[in-house]
Amino acid sequence: MGSGSPRPVSGIARDIRAAFIGWILFNLLLLLIYLGVQRYTQLDTWLWREPLARWATFDTWVAWPDIVGPQQIQMAGRNHATLRIDTDGDGFKEWVVKYQYDMANPVDRSPVAVAIYDSDRGNPPVIYPYRLVLPNRDYASETNWYGTEVSVGDYIRGDNTGRPEIRVRGNGIPAELSLFRYEPSRKVNEWMDPRDYPPVYRCIGTFRGDSVEGPNERNEVIVISRLYDRSQLAIKSLYAYRADRDTYLDAREQALLPPVETWVDFTFKEPWNVAESEYPEKVVLAYYKRMPNGDFLPLMSTMARERVKLAAQTQNIHAYGLPVMPGRIDRILVQALAYTPQAEHIPYVDANGNTYFGAIVHVEFLYTLKNDPKQEKRMHSVNWFVIQEKGNWRLDHVEP
Repeated sequence: MGSGSPRPVSGIARDIRAAFIGWILFNLLLLLIYLGVQRYTQLDTWLWREPLARWATFDTWVAWPDIVGPQQIQMAGRNHATLRIDTDGDGFKEWVVKYQYDMANPVDRSPVAVAIYDSDRGNPPVIYPYRLVLPNRDYASETNWYGTEVSVGDYIRGDNTGRPEIRVRGNGIPAELSLFRYEPSRKVNEWMDPRDYPPVYRCIGTFRGDSVEGPNERNEVIVISRLYDRSQLAIKSLYAYRADRDTYLDAREQALLPPVETWVDFTFKEPWNVAESEYPEKVVLAYYKRMPNGDFLPLMSTMARERVKLAAQTQNIHAYGLPVMPGRIDRILVQALAYTPQAEHIPYVDANGNTYFGAIVHVEFLYTLKNDPKQEKRMHSVNWFVIQEKGNWRLDHVEP
């Protein structure tokens, strides 16, 4: 064909398709650049996003700063978010706003609060804010709005209220967890001016620590507070839900009820081969944690295992470092570990004349017995001499 011949339709279609794909990719590239600028710089694009949104919605769009005022919202657009969640179980999705306040540098350490806007009265409806108020008007999280999770679900099993719980979790350091429930009895009549005192969303529990776990299937919450010592140990506190009062708080709803149990534990998990640890107190802790399961013998020295064989026949409880024989133990909660880091090479000569070097670890623990209907907790304390045997720490004998 000559140079003036028309192009085939298939060629034109390919050009259109290529141009369209190129246009899509170009816009995706612009979007990625914009998101990167938003994420990693302090550039405030709110100055042009807000007028554009108002123009596109014929000036019907309302910004969150317009509602609460500039004193409450600083650095607008970077410190708040709005979610649509049904928080009271009525089938209508309320506006859940999480926002930072008292902002300073670094902004990621600013307190976070949560408010729920609901159009639950009037015609036309009045949109009224109900705040999630913690005891003593504490903040819900000390991180940022995107590090604070707000969700609704059946987190408290068997509460018989028929209403879900609102969970606010702060994923910063410290970790924070708060639980709320909608309380219709606290809401005033529809013909009255709306109010939020006492709070319509009642706080039923608030927890703070290096880590917070739960509620579990028994509605228990465990707060982990690290000791920040060489052994990576922590104090774990277990808080129980009071079904009769639908709360974890005291009668004044101003503080948590005391924990049901506290114990010393590994912050994370027991090391794969704890006997190889450089720290003898870790081995002692693992020994008592394993005791109810019967897997404690590998942590004892050769001589100690020989003594245990005889102890099984003579009922010598002291060979185990226990007040009773191991088979009677149901649970053990270690309450304290004491050791002297600078004194880990104390010489010890066994009955065969072999010299070992070791350390003394003091342990205090609570224990309960099997087949005890009261599950009474009893206290016991022991001083273990822990030796190094073939490069591993092993429990050898109980000191007087």
